[in-house]
Amino acid sequence: MTSSSLSLSAASVACFAMLSTAATVARAGDFTSTLLKGDADSGINSGLVYTAKADYNGGSTINGVAFTDGGATGTGYDLTGAAGGFTGYTNTATGSLNGALSNFFYTNTPDGNASLTLSGLTPGTAYVTSFYNTSFGGNRYVDITPSDTGSAFRYNQDTNVTGAGSVLRYSFTATAATQTFGFDPLSNGDSFHHYILTNAVRNDSIFSYTHFTPLTPVVTEQTGSNTPFSPSNTDLLQTNLAGIVTTGNLSREGILGTAASLANGNFSITGVGANNPELITGENNSSVTFNLDTSVNTAGYDVTSISSFGGWNDAGRDAQRYSLYFSTVGSDEYTLYGQLDRNPAGGALSAVQATFTGLATNVDSVKVLFLDGVENGYVGYGEFDVTGTASIPEPSVGSALLVASLGLLGRRRRRNA
Repeated sequence: MTSSSLSLSAASVACFAMLSTAATVARAGDFTSTLLKGDADSGINSGLVYTAKADYNGGSTINGVAFTDGGATGTGYDLTGAAGGFTGYTNTATGSLNGALSNFFYTNTPDGNASLTLSGLTPGTAYVTSFYNTSFGGNRYVDITPSDTGSAFRYNQDTNVTGAGSVLRYSFTATAATQTFGFDPLSNGDSFHHYILTNAVRNDSIFSYTHFTPLTPVVTEQTGSNTPFSPSNTDLLQTNLAGIVTTGNLSREGILGTAASLANGNFSITGVGANNPELITGENNSSVTFNLDTSVNTAGYDVTSISSFGGWNDAGRDAQRYSLYFSTVGSDEYTLYGQLDRNPAGGALSAVQATFTGLATNVDSVKVLFLDGVENGYVGYGEFDVTGTASIPEPSVGSALLVASLGLLGRRRRRNA
Protein backbone atom coordinates (compact mmCIF):
# COMPACT_ATOMS: atom_id res chain seq x y z
CA MET A 1 0.00 0.00 0.00
CA THR A 2 1.40 3.45 -0.94
CA SER A 3 1.85 6.28 1.48
CA SER A 4 -0.79 8.33 -0.35
CA SER A 5 -3.40 5.60 0.10
CA LEU A 6 -2.56 5.36 3.79
CA SER A 7 -3.10 9.11 4.20
CA LEU A 8 -6.38 8.95 2.30
CA SER A 9 -7.68 6.11 4.45
CA ALA A 10 -6.87 7.93 7.70
CA ALA A 11 -8.45 11.15 6.51
CA SER A 12 -11.54 9.31 5.33
CA VAL A 13 -11.97 7.61 8.69
CA ALA A 14 -11.54 10.92 10.50
CA CYS A 15 -14.02 12.64 8.19
CA PHE A 16 -16.56 9.84 8.61
CA ALA A 17 -16.22 9.99 12.38
CA MET A 18 -16.71 13.74 12.37
CA LEU A 19 -19.86 13.52 10.26
CA SER A 20 -21.49 10.50 11.85
CA THR A 21 -20.91 11.15 15.55
CA ALA A 22 -23.55 13.30 17.29
CA ALA A 23 -22.05 16.13 19.29
CA THR A 24 -22.69 15.84 22.99
CA VAL A 25 -20.47 18.63 24.27
CA ALA A 26 -22.67 21.06 26.20
CA ARG A 27 -22.30 24.80 26.32
CA ALA A 28 -22.50 26.80 29.51
CA GLY A 29 -25.79 28.60 30.00
CA ASP A 30 -27.63 26.52 27.41
CA PHE A 31 -31.33 27.17 28.10
CA THR A 32 -33.93 26.04 25.55
CA SER A 33 -37.74 25.88 25.80
CA THR A 34 -40.10 23.79 23.66
CA LEU A 35 -43.82 23.15 23.50
CA LEU A 36 -44.99 19.94 25.17
CA LYS A 37 -48.01 17.86 24.12
CA GLY A 38 -47.61 14.82 26.34
CA ASP A 39 -45.67 11.63 26.96
CA ALA A 40 -44.70 11.10 23.32
CA ASP A 41 -42.71 14.33 22.91
CA SER A 42 -41.50 14.66 26.51
CA GLY A 43 -38.05 13.21 25.90
CA ILE A 44 -38.48 11.02 29.00
CA ASN A 45 -36.87 7.73 28.01
CA SER A 46 -35.92 4.58 29.93
CA GLY A 47 -32.69 4.40 27.92
CA LEU A 48 -31.34 7.57 29.52
CA VAL A 49 -29.27 7.51 32.70
CA TYR A 50 -31.00 9.71 35.28
CA THR A 51 -29.26 11.15 38.32
CA ALA A 52 -32.51 12.74 39.55
CA LYS A 53 -36.20 12.50 38.67
CA ALA A 54 -39.05 13.94 40.70
CA ASP A 55 -42.79 14.18 40.24
CA TYR A 56 -43.49 16.72 42.97
CA ASN A 57 -46.61 15.94 44.95
CA GLY A 58 -47.21 12.81 42.82
CA GLY A 59 -45.54 9.62 41.65
CA SER A 60 -46.08 8.90 37.95
CA THR A 61 -44.61 6.40 35.51
CA ILE A 62 -43.95 8.01 32.14
CA ASN A 63 -42.67 6.06 29.13
CA GLY A 64 -41.53 3.29 31.47
CA VAL A 65 -39.62 5.68 33.76
CA ALA A 66 -40.88 5.48 37.36
CA PHE A 67 -40.88 8.72 39.34
CA THR A 68 -40.66 7.24 42.81
CA ASP A 69 -39.49 10.51 44.37
CA GLY A 70 -42.33 12.93 45.02
CA GLY A 71 -41.12 15.12 47.86
CA ALA A 72 -38.91 18.17 48.07
CA THR A 73 -35.87 15.94 48.68
CA GLY A 74 -35.03 12.74 46.86
CA THR A 75 -32.29 10.82 45.11
CA GLY A 76 -29.92 13.31 43.51
CA TYR A 77 -31.87 16.50 44.28
CA ASP A 78 -32.93 18.85 47.06
CA LEU A 79 -35.58 21.55 46.56
CA THR A 80 -35.65 24.22 49.25
CA GLY A 81 -38.09 27.10 49.67
CA ALA A 82 -40.94 25.44 47.77
CA ALA A 83 -43.65 23.17 49.15
CA GLY A 84 -47.38 23.52 49.75
CA GLY A 85 -48.53 21.19 47.02
CA PHE A 86 -51.24 22.47 44.65
CA THR A 87 -53.41 19.66 43.26
CA GLY A 88 -56.07 19.19 40.63
CA TYR A 89 -54.92 21.69 38.00
CA THR A 90 -56.60 21.03 34.65
CA ASN A 91 -54.20 20.75 31.71
CA THR A 92 -54.18 19.45 28.14
CA ALA A 93 -51.16 17.12 28.30
CA THR A 94 -51.75 13.59 27.04
CA GLY A 95 -50.76 10.36 28.75
CA SER A 96 -49.35 10.11 32.25
CA LEU A 97 -48.03 13.67 32.02
CA ASN A 98 -51.59 14.91 32.41
CA GLY A 99 -51.75 13.69 35.98
CA ALA A 100 -48.18 14.72 36.73
CA LEU A 101 -48.81 18.28 35.52
CA SER A 102 -51.95 18.61 37.63
CA ASN A 103 -49.89 18.92 40.84
CA PHE A 104 -47.02 21.22 41.75
CA PHE A 105 -44.99 22.76 44.55
CA TYR A 106 -44.75 26.54 44.85
CA THR A 107 -43.14 29.09 47.16
CA ASN A 108 -45.39 30.54 49.81
CA THR A 109 -42.94 33.06 51.26
CA PRO A 110 -42.72 36.86 50.97
CA ASP A 111 -39.84 36.83 48.47
CA GLY A 112 -41.03 33.84 46.41
CA ASN A 113 -37.48 32.48 46.13
CA ALA A 114 -36.47 28.81 45.94
CA SER A 115 -33.41 26.77 45.02
CA LEU A 116 -32.80 23.33 43.57
CA THR A 117 -29.52 21.47 44.14
CA LEU A 118 -28.55 18.47 42.04
CA SER A 119 -26.03 16.09 43.61
CA GLY A 120 -24.05 12.99 42.64
CA LEU A 121 -22.74 14.56 39.42
CA THR A 122 -19.48 13.57 37.75
CA PRO A 123 -17.29 16.56 36.81
CA GLY A 124 -16.64 16.63 33.08
CA THR A 125 -19.86 14.76 32.23
CA ALA A 126 -22.54 16.47 30.13
CA TYR A 127 -26.08 16.58 31.56
CA VAL A 128 -29.50 17.92 30.58
CA THR A 129 -31.81 19.20 33.32
CA SER A 130 -35.48 19.39 32.31
CA PHE A 131 -38.25 21.35 34.04
CA TYR A 132 -41.71 20.25 32.83
CA ASN A 133 -44.43 22.91 33.03
CA THR A 134 -47.96 23.83 32.13
CA SER A 135 -49.16 27.41 31.69
CA PHE A 136 -51.13 28.69 34.65
CA GLY A 137 -52.42 31.78 32.84
CA GLY A 138 -51.11 35.32 33.10
CA ASN A 139 -47.38 35.95 33.61
CA ARG A 140 -44.86 33.99 35.65
CA TYR A 141 -41.48 35.59 34.97
CA VAL A 142 -38.69 34.04 37.03
CA ASP A 143 -34.93 34.67 37.00
CA ILE A 144 -33.24 31.25 37.03
CA THR A 145 -29.55 31.29 37.96
CA PRO A 146 -27.43 28.12 37.50
CA SER A 147 -24.37 27.86 39.72
CA ASP A 148 -21.97 26.95 36.91
CA THR A 149 -22.38 30.35 35.23
CA GLY A 150 -23.89 32.61 37.89
CA SER A 151 -25.85 34.32 35.09
CA ALA A 152 -29.60 34.76 35.50
CA PHE A 153 -31.91 33.62 32.71
CA ARG A 154 -35.38 35.21 32.73
CA TYR A 155 -38.11 32.75 31.82
CA ASN A 156 -41.88 33.05 31.64
CA GLN A 157 -43.33 29.72 32.72
CA ASP A 158 -46.58 30.71 30.99
CA THR A 159 -45.14 30.74 27.46
CA ASN A 160 -47.92 28.48 26.17
CA VAL A 161 -51.68 28.99 26.12
CA THR A 162 -53.47 28.32 29.39
CA GLY A 163 -53.35 24.67 30.49
CA ALA A 164 -50.92 23.59 27.76
CA GLY A 165 -47.44 22.21 28.38
CA SER A 166 -43.86 23.32 27.85
CA VAL A 167 -40.46 22.08 28.93
CA LEU A 168 -37.42 24.18 29.84
CA ARG A 169 -34.08 22.40 29.45
CA TYR A 170 -30.62 23.37 30.62
CA SER A 171 -27.63 21.60 29.08
CA PHE A 172 -24.31 21.81 30.92
CA THR A 173 -21.06 20.04 31.64
CA ALA A 174 -20.64 19.46 35.37
CA THR A 175 -17.82 21.40 36.98
CA ALA A 176 -18.46 19.92 40.43
CA ALA A 177 -20.41 17.13 42.12
CA THR A 178 -23.33 19.51 42.65
CA GLN A 179 -25.23 22.04 40.56
CA THR A 180 -27.67 24.59 41.99
CA PHE A 181 -30.48 26.54 40.31
CA GLY A 182 -31.82 29.63 42.05
CA PHE A 183 -35.40 30.77 41.33
CA ASP A 184 -36.23 34.43 41.91
CA PRO A 185 -39.63 35.62 40.58
CA LEU A 186 -39.89 39.08 39.06
CA SER A 187 -43.11 39.52 41.05
CA ASN A 188 -42.74 37.86 44.46
CA GLY A 189 -46.24 36.41 44.34
CA ASP A 190 -45.58 34.60 41.04
CA SER A 191 -43.13 31.96 42.19
CA PHE A 192 -41.89 29.18 39.93
CA HIS A 193 -44.21 26.15 39.83
CA HIS A 194 -42.32 22.87 40.29
CA TYR A 195 -44.21 20.05 38.51
CA ILE A 196 -41.69 17.48 37.22
CA LEU A 197 -37.90 17.47 37.21
CA THR A 198 -35.35 15.23 35.49
CA ASN A 199 -31.58 15.37 35.25
CA ALA A 200 -30.06 12.93 32.77
CA VAL A 201 -26.64 12.19 31.33
CA ARG A 202 -26.73 13.81 27.91
CA ASN A 203 -27.11 11.22 25.16
CA ASP A 204 -28.04 12.69 21.79
CA SER A 205 -28.41 9.26 20.22
CA ILE A 206 -31.45 8.65 22.47
CA PHE A 207 -32.75 12.19 22.89
CA SER A 208 -31.34 14.92 20.67
CA TYR A 209 -30.94 18.17 22.56
CA THR A 210 -31.56 21.15 20.26
CA HIS A 211 -29.94 24.38 21.38
CA PHE A 212 -31.70 27.71 20.95
CA THR A 213 -31.72 30.36 23.67
CA PRO A 214 -34.92 32.46 23.43
CA LEU A 215 -34.44 36.01 22.16
CA THR A 216 -35.38 39.41 23.57
CA PRO A 217 -36.87 41.73 20.93
CA VAL A 218 -36.03 45.34 20.10
CA VAL A 219 -39.31 47.23 20.51
CA THR A 220 -40.36 50.52 18.90
CA GLU A 221 -43.56 52.38 19.82
CA GLN A 222 -45.30 55.10 17.88
CA THR A 223 -48.52 57.05 18.33
CA GLY A 224 -50.55 59.39 16.18
CA SER A 225 -49.96 57.78 12.81
CA ASN A 226 -52.31 55.64 10.75
CA THR A 227 -49.39 53.87 9.03
CA PRO A 228 -46.53 54.12 11.57
CA PHE A 229 -44.34 51.29 10.27
CA SER A 230 -43.46 49.84 6.87
CA PRO A 231 -43.20 46.03 6.91
CA SER A 232 -41.35 44.09 4.25
CA ASN A 233 -43.12 42.83 1.17
CA THR A 234 -40.27 40.49 0.19
CA ASP A 235 -39.85 38.38 3.34
CA LEU A 236 -40.42 34.62 3.47
CA LEU A 237 -44.13 35.04 4.21
CA GLN A 238 -44.42 36.95 0.93
CA THR A 239 -42.28 34.66 -1.19
CA ASN A 240 -42.27 31.17 0.37
CA LEU A 241 -45.52 30.70 2.30
CA ALA A 242 -47.29 27.36 1.85
CA GLY A 243 -50.28 28.02 4.09
CA ILE A 244 -51.67 29.47 7.32
CA VAL A 245 -53.41 27.56 10.13
CA THR A 246 -55.33 29.39 12.85
CA THR A 247 -57.13 28.65 16.10
CA GLY A 248 -59.56 30.95 17.89
CA ASN A 249 -61.51 33.95 16.66
CA LEU A 250 -59.28 36.42 14.82
CA SER A 251 -62.08 38.82 13.82
CA ARG A 252 -63.67 40.03 17.03
CA GLU A 253 -64.63 43.56 16.04
CA GLY A 254 -65.98 45.33 12.95
CA ILE A 255 -64.89 44.23 9.51
CA LEU A 256 -61.31 43.08 9.92
CA GLY A 257 -58.89 41.19 7.74
CA THR A 258 -58.17 37.47 7.66
CA ALA A 259 -55.02 35.61 8.65
CA ALA A 260 -53.70 36.37 5.16
CA SER A 261 -53.62 40.04 6.17
CA LEU A 262 -50.71 39.18 8.47
CA ALA A 263 -48.52 38.29 5.49
CA ASN A 264 -49.46 40.71 2.71
CA GLY A 265 -46.80 43.38 3.27
CA ASN A 266 -49.25 46.04 4.46
CA PHE A 267 -49.89 47.55 7.89
CA SER A 268 -52.30 50.26 8.98
CA ILE A 269 -54.10 50.87 12.27
CA THR A 270 -57.39 52.32 11.05
CA GLY A 271 -59.54 51.86 8.00
CA VAL A 272 -63.01 53.17 7.25
CA GLY A 273 -64.81 53.87 10.50
CA ALA A 274 -64.31 50.97 12.89
CA ASN A 275 -63.30 48.62 10.11
CA ASN A 276 -59.76 47.75 9.10
CA PRO A 277 -58.99 45.02 6.57
CA GLU A 278 -55.28 45.16 7.50
CA LEU A 279 -55.80 44.08 11.15
CA ILE A 280 -56.82 40.86 12.85
CA THR A 281 -57.59 40.43 16.54
CA GLY A 282 -55.33 38.14 18.54
CA GLU A 283 -57.56 36.96 21.35
CA ASN A 284 -56.73 35.08 24.55
CA ASN A 285 -55.30 31.61 23.74
CA SER A 286 -55.65 31.85 19.96
CA SER A 287 -52.84 31.12 17.50
CA VAL A 288 -51.56 31.59 13.96
CA THR A 289 -49.12 29.15 12.32
CA PHE A 290 -47.26 30.09 9.14
CA ASN A 291 -46.12 26.97 7.24
CA LEU A 292 -43.27 27.64 4.83
CA ASP A 293 -42.97 25.99 1.43
CA THR A 294 -40.50 23.08 1.53
CA SER A 295 -41.57 21.48 -1.75
CA VAL A 296 -38.52 22.97 -3.47
CA ASN A 297 -36.42 24.14 -0.53
CA THR A 298 -36.53 20.76 1.16
CA ALA A 299 -34.03 21.72 3.89
CA GLY A 300 -36.22 24.60 5.05
CA TYR A 301 -35.03 28.13 5.72
CA ASP A 302 -32.33 29.86 7.77
CA VAL A 303 -34.37 32.50 9.60
CA THR A 304 -32.35 35.52 10.76
CA SER A 305 -35.11 37.69 12.23
CA ILE A 306 -38.85 37.86 12.89
CA SER A 307 -40.77 41.12 13.29
CA SER A 308 -44.33 41.87 14.34
CA PHE A 309 -46.44 44.96 13.73
CA GLY A 310 -49.56 45.62 15.76
CA GLY A 311 -51.70 48.26 17.40
CA TRP A 312 -55.13 49.87 17.52
CA ASN A 313 -56.90 53.18 17.01
CA ASP A 314 -56.93 53.77 20.76
CA ALA A 315 -55.14 52.60 23.91
CA GLY A 316 -57.65 49.85 24.71
CA ARG A 317 -56.41 47.12 22.40
CA ASP A 318 -52.85 48.06 21.46
CA ALA A 319 -50.89 45.89 23.95
CA GLN A 320 -48.88 43.15 22.24
CA ARG A 321 -48.59 39.81 24.05
CA TYR A 322 -47.51 36.56 22.42
CA SER A 323 -44.99 33.72 22.30
CA LEU A 324 -43.14 33.00 19.07
CA TYR A 325 -42.10 29.42 18.22
CA PHE A 326 -40.49 27.69 15.24
CA SER A 327 -40.23 24.09 14.04
CA THR A 328 -37.62 22.55 11.78
CA VAL A 329 -37.74 20.13 8.86
CA GLY A 330 -38.24 16.56 10.04
CA SER A 331 -39.39 17.51 13.55
CA ASP A 332 -42.79 18.18 15.09
CA GLU A 333 -41.18 19.99 18.03
CA TYR A 334 -41.74 23.72 18.42
CA THR A 335 -38.88 25.69 20.01
CA LEU A 336 -39.34 29.08 21.69
CA TYR A 337 -37.84 31.86 19.52
CA GLY A 338 -38.88 34.70 21.83
CA GLN A 339 -41.73 36.40 23.61
CA LEU A 340 -43.28 39.87 23.60
CA ASP A 341 -45.30 41.45 26.40
CA ARG A 342 -45.55 45.18 25.76
CA ASN A 343 -48.29 47.69 26.55
CA PRO A 344 -47.36 51.00 24.89
CA ALA A 345 -47.94 54.40 26.42
CA GLY A 346 -51.15 54.54 24.42
CA GLY A 347 -53.29 57.27 23.02
CA ALA A 348 -55.09 57.43 19.69
CA LEU A 349 -53.45 55.47 16.89
CA SER A 350 -50.97 53.50 18.99
CA ALA A 351 -48.65 50.90 17.43
CA VAL A 352 -45.77 48.58 18.35
CA GLN A 353 -43.04 47.03 16.21
CA ALA A 354 -40.96 44.24 17.75
CA THR A 355 -37.96 42.64 16.05
CA PHE A 356 -36.29 39.42 17.23
CA THR A 357 -32.84 38.87 15.68
CA GLY A 358 -31.16 35.47 15.85
CA LEU A 359 -30.36 32.55 13.56
CA ALA A 360 -32.66 29.52 13.50
CA THR A 361 -31.74 26.98 10.81
CA ASN A 362 -33.83 24.57 8.71
CA VAL A 363 -37.09 26.24 9.76
CA ASP A 364 -40.31 25.01 8.15
CA SER A 365 -42.96 26.64 10.36
CA VAL A 366 -43.46 29.67 12.62
CA LYS A 367 -46.17 29.66 15.29
CA VAL A 368 -47.59 32.69 17.13
CA LEU A 369 -49.45 31.98 20.40
CA PHE A 370 -51.58 34.85 21.73
CA LEU A 371 -51.47 34.22 25.46
CA ASP A 372 -54.04 34.47 28.20
CA GLY A 373 -54.16 37.91 29.81
CA VAL A 374 -54.34 39.83 26.52
CA GLU A 375 -55.53 43.40 27.06
CA ASN A 376 -59.37 43.46 27.14
CA GLY A 377 -59.50 39.96 25.69
CA TYR A 378 -58.18 40.74 22.21
CA VAL A 379 -55.82 43.22 20.52
CA GLY A 380 -54.80 44.23 17.02
CA TYR A 381 -52.09 42.68 14.84
CA GLY A 382 -51.33 43.75 11.30
CA GLU A 383 -48.25 41.98 9.97
CA PHE A 384 -45.45 39.51 10.66
CA ASP A 385 -42.16 39.52 8.76
CA VAL A 386 -40.01 36.38 8.68
CA THR A 387 -36.62 37.19 7.17
CA GLY A 388 -34.23 34.53 5.92
CA THR A 389 -32.94 32.44 3.04
CA ALA A 390 -33.27 28.87 1.86
CA SER A 391 -31.15 26.45 3.90
CA ILE A 392 -28.41 24.60 2.03
CA PRO A 393 -28.83 20.84 2.53
CA GLU A 394 -25.94 19.26 4.41
CA PRO A 395 -23.83 16.93 2.26
CA SER A 396 -24.24 13.22 2.78
CA VAL A 397 -21.40 11.27 4.40
CA GLY A 398 -20.53 9.80 1.02
CA SER A 399 -20.36 13.23 -0.64
CA ALA A 400 -18.22 14.64 2.16
CA LEU A 401 -15.84 11.70 1.93
CA LEU A 402 -15.57 12.18 -1.81
CA VAL A 403 -14.73 15.88 -1.38
CA ALA A 404 -12.11 15.04 1.27
CA SER A 405 -10.63 12.32 -0.92
CA LEU A 406 -10.37 14.57 -3.97
CA GLY A 407 -8.73 17.28 -1.86
CA LEU A 408 -6.12 14.84 -0.52
CA LEU A 409 -5.39 13.47 -3.97
CA GLY A 410 -4.96 16.99 -5.29
CA ARG A 411 -2.52 17.88 -2.53
CA ARG A 412 -0.60 14.60 -3.08
CA ARG A 413 -0.27 15.28 -6.79
CA ARG A 414 1.01 18.80 -6.13
CA ARG A 415 3.67 17.40 -3.77
CA ASN A 416 4.84 14.92 -6.47
CA ALA A 417 4.79 17.44 -9.32
